[in-house]
Amino acid sequence: MNEKIGILTFHKSINYGSVLQSWALSRVISKRFVVEIIDYEPQNYEFLYANYRQWNSWNNIKYNLKRMPLSSALNNQRQRFKKFRDEQLPLSRKKYNYNNGCDIKEEYKGIVVGSDQVWNIRAKDCDPIFFLPFNYSGNKVSYACSINDTDYTEKNLPSNLASEICDFDFISIREESGKNKLEQFIAKQKKVYTLLDPTLLCNSSEYDSLLNDRIVDGKYIFLYNVWTSEAGIQAAKFLSEKLNMPVYTIMTASNVKEINLLKKSGILVDTVRTSPSDFLNFFKYASYIVTESFHGTAFSLIFEKPFVCVSNRTNDERLNNILTLVGLKDRYMKLGELQTYDLKQEIDYEIVTEKKAKRAGECIELLYKAIGGEAKS
Repeated sequence: MNEKIGILTFHKSINYGSVLQSWALSRVISKRFVVEIIDYEPQNYEFLYANYRQWNSWNNIKYNLKRMPLSSALNNQRQRFKKFRDEQLPLSRKKYNYNNGCDIKEEYKGIVVGSDQVWNIRAKDCDPIFFLPFNYSGNKVSYACSINDTDYTEKNLPSNLASEICDFDFISIREESGKNKLEQFIAKQKKVYTLLDPTLLCNSSEYDSLLNDRIVDGKYIFLYNVWTSEAGIQAAKFLSEKLNMPVYTIMTASNVKEINLLKKSGILVDTVRTSPSDFLNFFKYASYIVTESFHGTAFSLIFEKPFVCVSNRTNDERLNNILTLVGLKDRYMKLGELQTYDLKQEIDYEIVTEKKAKRAGECIELLYKAIGGEAKS
């Protein structure tokens, strides 16, 4: 075992939030420790992220047919994500998978699991390895793991899952609801902390180091609409008319039907510049942000942008938590509320950034103490 700290997370996902939270967590830890991201590939990785699925069922055939017109764009995006990981993430030289994952216990002084939905047992990429199911002499730390809609009352839970979680030296969750569910599941045998998503631990100047040349000249609205929701599309169209700016978005949709829906709505979809660095570029230079996602909201705050978070529901605890922390809960609304919202209302980012930085500092210090064995659950 060497002196390195290993991070175990969803760093290989073709998902902007997943990859950038991996980068942010490794950057923060590297300021105090030698760290690398354990290059682990979940068992269902190819099923989740391959361009096509096996042509062995009607559902898979429909899925593939919708993706075929985007074959070139999907290949390009996959390669851009790989290039970003290879160049920007401190990946372990050794690669791991479902069969040899437990070998990581021989390589690291301590292992940090998280962030992202690594403890969401309903997620198809949530392998047993994310609960570190082995005896280990180093520190087991979970940082801001998300369990999302899991409540740990599901059928067929592994019988030893509670004991595996309790074997962690330090346990932290991203959402307050997840903290409550987890405490119930482990019968409050351990203290569970609630900590910020890693993306919020870094400031805008740190992300600037990842930026490439500006993509769009002039003023524009950036739509980050992960699920291509109708509410997000209509909100972007409304803002475009009110502010007299075009709307750009980056390719998150995985089938041509969703891409066409965006284009028919007058939204400019970039299917070429789709790397995590390009994603940050769109945020950095936007004049206004429309989103329905947690990481869309996080990067709006990081780059100090005017934004609205529009959804058909306003009960996403991740969004409520962060917006309450910085005093901007009114920015989270349903589509109908946008009609009467004062779009020119300025955000006092001096206050917002100060609040965010204060909480980030607290989380970072606790993380360092957990890795060093000074903070325990």
